[in-house]
Amino acid sequence: MLLLFMMLLPYGYGHDRNLFEEFNGADVRNPPFPFNYSVTTDSDLLIIRCPGFDFKYKDDQVAFVQSVDARKQKIPILGNNDDKTVLKAVYNDKPESKEFEYSCGKLVGATLFTKQHLWNIRITWNTPPRHPFGAVNRNLDIDQMDYPDTCTGMMKISLVKHLDGEVKIEEYKHNETGVFRNEFIYVFNKKMIGTSMSPIVPCGIVQFYFKLPEIRAFNDTAIESMDFGINKIYVIEKDILELKLELVVNSTKHSHFYKRDSVTIISQKLTTKEEFEINKVLKVVNNEISLEYPGIFEASFKCEECEDGSEVKKLFFLKKNESADWEEPAIKFSINEGPLISPHCMILHKTYGFIDKMSFGDDEVSFRELSSTRTKGNFKLWSTYVEYTKKRGINGTLFCVYKIPGSSIRMTQPYYGYSDEDILKVNNTLFYPGDSDYESTKRLIKDAKDKADQNKR
Repeated sequence: MLLLFMMLLPYGYGHDRNLFEEFNGADVRNPPFPFNYSVTTDSDLLIIRCPGFDFKYKDDQVAFVQSVDARKQKIPILGNNDDKTVLKAVYNDKPESKEFEYSCGKLVGATLFTKQHLWNIRITWNTPPRHPFGAVNRNLDIDQMDYPDTCTGMMKISLVKHLDGEVKIEEYKHNETGVFRNEFIYVFNKKMIGTSMSPIVPCGIVQFYFKLPEIRAFNDTAIESMDFGINKIYVIEKDILELKLELVVNSTKHSHFYKRDSVTIISQKLTTKEEFEINKVLKVVNNEISLEYPGIFEASFKCEECEDGSEVKKLFFLKKNESADWEEPAIKFSINEGPLISPHCMILHKTYGFIDKMSFGDDEVSFRELSSTRTKGNFKLWSTYVEYTKKRGINGTLFCVYKIPGSSIRMTQPYYGYSDEDILKVNNTLFYPGDSDYESTKRLIKDAKDKADQNKR
C-alpha cells in the first residue's frame, strides 16, 4: 500500500496523467505535445494510445475533446471511447514519408491554459513504409488463417484496412469478416495490446490470394453461343446498349473478393477468316460500358498471384432487343446488259456478322460450300465478298444471310431488269418504271416529241 502511495505521489490526485508516461515530470500548464515516437517496421499501420472521454487531465479544470477521426473509429477489441484510454489503429497516409502525425483530440481549459493544446502523436519511421509493407501472401480459401512465421507462438489479434473510398479499419476474423483483393491484414501480439505504453507495430502482415474469378453480367441474362468456331460468346439483348460486369467467385464466403477490381474491355471485330481481332480499347467506369452500336467485346482480368491461373477472359455480344433485318434500295438495269454492279454479299456485316449463305432467285449457296471450291454454279468467292456472276436476263431478289452471335440477320435487295424500250434517258440520266418521277418524265418526253412533230408540219 505504501509503495502504491509513493508511485502516485508525483502525479497528485484527481487526474489520469499517470496513464501516459510522457507527462512524468512535465509542466502541467505546458503539456509536451506532440508525443514523439520512433518505430522500426515495414508496416504503414500501427496502434497508439489516446485518451478516452473519461480521461481527466486535472480535476475538472480541463476537458479533453476527442478528434473527429478518433471519435469515428470504434474497434471494440482496442477499447471503448468512453474509457480513460483507448487504442487507435492509425496509418501513414503520406506515401514514401517517414513522418506521420495523428490527432487524438485537444485539451481545453481556460483557467489552466492560455490556449488549447492539440493532443497529437508524431510517429517517425526508421525507413518510409512502402507498399506492400513486407506482407506475405496467404491463401484465403482455408479454414484456419495461415499467419506469418514472425507471429508464431503468441496470442494474436488482426486488423484489416479496407480501401473502399474512405479508409476503414476493423478487426479481422477469418472466414467471418469480408475482405477484398489488395487489402492487408495486420497481425498484432495480443499481449502488447493491454501492456504497451508505446506504439504497437504488427508482428506480420498478410495479403490474401484466391482462385480466379468469373466475369459475369450484373443483373443481365447472358446466353451462350458457339457461332464462330471455338469462341464461346455470351449474348445479351437490351433496349439500351449499357452493361455492368462483375468479378465473382463461386464461393459463399468470399464470392465478392474481387468486387473492387476492374476489368479491361476491348472491342473485337471479325475478319474474313472468321477470326477475331482487336478493334479498340473501350472506356470502362466502375466496370460499366456504354456502346453506341451493337458489338462484340472481350472482357479480361489479370491476377498473377491467383492460385489457379493468371488471367480470365470472356467474349460478350451486346445487341439491341429488336429485329436487325434490313433491305437495301432496289437495283434497276437493262435486262439485256445486266446491272453495272453484280449482285453480291459482303463477307462481313459490320464488326460482328459473317456471311452464312446467299441466294438469288432459285440459286442458293452456303459460304461453307464456297470456302473450299471458291466457285459453285453462278456464285464466286472473292476476298471480301461473294458475287452472283450471272448478269444478263436476271430478275429477282438478292438474299444475304449473316450469322451473328446467338442468331442470324438477313439483308434483301431487289434487282429489276427492264427492256430498253421501258427505260427513259434524259441528259445521261436513266429513269426506270416505278421511279417516283418516271411517269412525269415520260409525259415530258411525249410532250416534247409532240411539239417537235407539230413544228415539222
